[in-house]
Amino acid sequence: MSAPAASAATAATVVTKVPRIPPSNFAVLLRRSKFASYDPQIGQIYTTYDGSAHRGDWGLKRPLSVRRRDGRLIINSVDTLYQQTEWTSAYSDANVVRKFEEIGVTPQPDRKGEWIRRFRMDNTSSQPEDGTRRPMKWMHDSDYARAKPEDVKLDIKTYPPVPNPDSMKPKRFERYLRRLRRLVPEFQEYVEKRKTVDARLSRHHEQFLGAKFLESCKENPNFIHPMPHPTGGLAYNNMNELQSAVSAKPIPGRRIYLEKQTTNTLRGKMNVALGGWVGREHITLKEGAKGKECPVPLTDAGTKGGEPRRDPDAGKDVFRPLSMGCFLYSAPNVVGKYPQRIQRAVLKMQVVSWSDADKARSNPHKPGTVEYVKHKERQQNPQQARPVVPYTDRPRSSFAAYKQLQRTPPKDDAIPSALLNTLQDTIWKTPRPDPKNK
Repeated sequence: MSAPAASAATAATVVTKVPRIPPSNFAVLLRRSKFASYDPQIGQIYTTYDGSAHRGDWGLKRPLSVRRRDGRLIINSVDTLYQQTEWTSAYSDANVVRKFEEIGVTPQPDRKGEWIRRFRMDNTSSQPEDGTRRPMKWMHDSDYARAKPEDVKLDIKTYPPVPNPDSMKPKRFERYLRRLRRLVPEFQEYVEKRKTVDARLSRHHEQFLGAKFLESCKENPNFIHPMPHPTGGLAYNNMNELQSAVSAKPIPGRRIYLEKQTTNTLRGKMNVALGGWVGREHITLKEGAKGKECPVPLTDAGTKGGEPRRDPDAGKDVFRPLSMGCFLYSAPNVVGKYPQRIQRAVLKMQVVSWSDADKARSNPHKPGTVEYVKHKERQQNPQQARPVVPYTDRPRSSFAAYKQLQRTPPKDDAIPSALLNTLQDTIWKTPRPDPKNK
């Protein structure tokens, strides 16, 4: 290789090996720290793991005194005037999803609640001309495909999403008011048209604002719709009644107090505390119990004078929430100047006593387990067992044995009917939730 060629190759090599400018230490620290996602107007829960949890390093300005590996915190202020980091424990808030998985209940939006108005509707379902839209089916995490528009059942009538005035700043709220004032003539015309369709409808303003909101995104298919979780993120399991009866275990709880009592029908409603929640149990009073105490024992919490409990076991029982008896009325508002916590969620839960359920079932064990099979063998009727064939009467050839088996052929519907009876016995006929008593 000649000298000019060697010098050219060396120059090219020098040009390609230009050192890159390293990022600043502050940028690297900010990218790896959780402080980059901190926003005081968004309710967020922070956690840390392994050695960072042992040292109290939460990715903030200074280490905290919380040294638990499973700690959950809400950071109220990163740095105050007194150079302190204000935080609040959020351990119970973070375990809400785990609680619903343990009790085996999937909350449903209450038809009369506030959360159903924010519930995002399905774009694939057929919609009427008045602008009302229906809730989206839970087709995610499912083995079935999305239903076709003509096959969707329109069961719950709700309204499309509208801008939330509570989350607007003053200037944006003023612009929103000026926009609404310009829509007054159109709203009056809209009300006149709706009078002939349904005179009993009293929420014309919600339908009108929802229709105007959808008009701004009909031409643009990439418009982002607000689509909150059906249960506000309280639960991510979608279990049916059979799955809840098989996988979930009954939970111990206490009967707190009798809420309502009707002497005419001898029925009442009992509030029950279980799993960190307060559910409602429908009970039936004994005949002739007018003016007497409730036959169901209540929890003895002592007296105001400080006397101990007379019976610590009073009011204890084992309960199971109804799979279709948990309703979400309103969810906490986690975005705002003062984010709300899980305590602001309003749930309506119906429970049933499970202490006598195992006695009513022929096999109280879980299907598929060794205890379940052994129990079925013990409870088998001796008259239905296969008789023992004497040695002298046994067939001597395989063809004769086949003929002997053909004499008593099994019924075709024996296995399906037995399977259905087993599944029905597993679920156990629990009382259905009454919509009037939610």
